[in-house]
Amino acid sequence: MKSENQGLLVGNPGSFEARAALSDNLSMGNLYTRLLADIICFLFLFNFQLVKGVGITSSFIVALAIAAGSLLCSRSIRSGLFRLIRSRYFASICTMTLFTIFYAFLSAILHGTGDFTFCEALLKALLVIAGSAIFFVFLKSVFNVPVVEILIDAFIIQSVIIIFSFFSPAFKSATDIFRSDDLILTSERYSGYRGLAIAGSAYYGLAIAYAYIYVLVAFHWEKWSIRSLPLRIASIILLVFAGVTAGRTAAIGLPFALIVFIWRIGKKRVLKIGSHLSIFISSTLIACICTVFLITAPQAHSVDIPPQLESFKEYAFSFIENFNPEDIMSSTSSTEQLSEMYFPLTFDQLIVGDGAYTSSDGLYYMNTDAGYMRTILYFGVPGLFLIMMCQLSIIRPVPNYRFSAIIFFLLLLILEYKGEALLLPMCLNTVILLSQFEFHFAETSNNDQTMNLFC
Repeated sequence: MKSENQGLLVGNPGSFEARAALSDNLSMGNLYTRLLADIICFLFLFNFQLVKGVGITSSFIVALAIAAGSLLCSRSIRSGLFRLIRSRYFASICTMTLFTIFYAFLSAILHGTGDFTFCEALLKALLVIAGSAIFFVFLKSVFNVPVVEILIDAFIIQSVIIIFSFFSPAFKSATDIFRSDDLILTSERYSGYRGLAIAGSAYYGLAIAYAYIYVLVAFHWEKWSIRSLPLRIASIILLVFAGVTAGRTAAIGLPFALIVFIWRIGKKRVLKIGSHLSIFISSTLIACICTVFLITAPQAHSVDIPPQLESFKEYAFSFIENFNPEDIMSSTSSTEQLSEMYFPLTFDQLIVGDGAYTSSDGLYYMNTDAGYMRTILYFGVPGLFLIMMCQLSIIRPVPNYRFSAIIFFLLLLILEYKGEALLLPMCLNTVILLSQFEFHFAETSNNDQTMNLFC
């Protein structure tokens, strides 16, 4: 029988009540350790430059260097990494990705375009896969905490930064040392209500990562260490507000989160679903009340609100206010532009693509940034299928998690319609990899000791 400490090491949080009892006994040392894990994970996920213009100071590289250093100093961490690398699960991910890279190189060569930018993106994705494997083993071995908790914590920290930057120009100005000059300029163009994150990708790339996090919170609801109802409500509102400042696309994750929440709570705790559902509904109702206030207060109650909040209100709810049931794609400027990104393709383009990902002037090939179009234009529908298989090899259904895995994958397929969401976005990909490693190598270790990386 495993000890309680060993169960935590492999990510088995036990029952909700057991976690509550354990949490009550946490020492300040444990809290500091948790905070340190949160900060290092924040660096790993959001990939911003600690020193502007110096690529080697990328927060991703710094966090990975810390993990690699611990790898060199600890035999147990090296042993855990070797077990992960030798697993069939990890081998299938690498095999599918390598084959897709080969097919992408072949497409550029046979078309004679010399455009290998898509191949470079795939190679970067492969490096992220390898880096995430190292970082996952580092988190599990050194900090001995559920990785899903750390991922949620990191996004809550990012959300707090966004909120403070939103309401405090002084705070934003002070933290601009970690934002690129381009990000600062685009944030000013949005009147200070967007581009507030400290992240390498602060718009679409961050928004789709938030969409995934919403579903992850619903998946992890019963085991979430935040047990206070007010704190849970505050955390959800923070995550939703911050996600929408990155992009309205983040809201796509909310209905998927609700589906996963109802499925998991309803399946496991039929008799107690009411209490859990009431918390979820309370959070939603409070968010709705805030929404109604933002829309009606200035007109109905003559309440002065900050200009950036007024701009954010118009941005966030423009789809609802301008909704046109006869032409949904014209409801906002972004959806109207998206409709123009899809156009008829020839049979040859559908089968083999054009072998082009970037035009000669460095812009998107054929001026489309829609995810499906960019992939098909590069190496056809077969190439798109390979990308999907690569993603599916990561989000592979395991016992007790099949339905949730399907929901995760469907979410990515829908996000891909607007922009690239499958395999390539760095922030989203690291979140997916770390969470899926947790599900495969930690959650399943109770049933299969060969999956336990640390035994």
